[in-house]
Amino acid sequence: WDHLETLVVDVGGGSGNLARILTSSTNHISSFVQDHAHVIAHGAGMVPAELQSRIEFQAHDFLERQPTTGVDVFVFARIFLNWSDKYCVQILRALDPAMKTGARC
Repeated sequence: WDHLETLVVDVGGGSGNLARILTSSTNHISSFVQDHAHVIAHGAGMVPAELQSRIEFQAHDFLERQPTTGVDVFVFARIFLNWSDKYCVQILRALDPAMKTGARC
């Protein structure tokens, strides 16, 4: 992560635990946490003041087109194990328009 000046989107990121860890351990990572509205409402209140300018929460259904563009890294922690191959492909295809050249999943 040290060599990346990056925007990370944690898709299905729940209350933002991973985003808080990544963002607090670097000075150059900003994060979006995407999940259902009721889930992110809880997580937004858990971000320390010093990280609030670098972590955003966004309601998003990951089966739909990805709304955030210019993303360097998409993270899917504990997501695909709950979905059939058909839906995993749909989730990944929804990212294509949002990915920068050289982006990672």
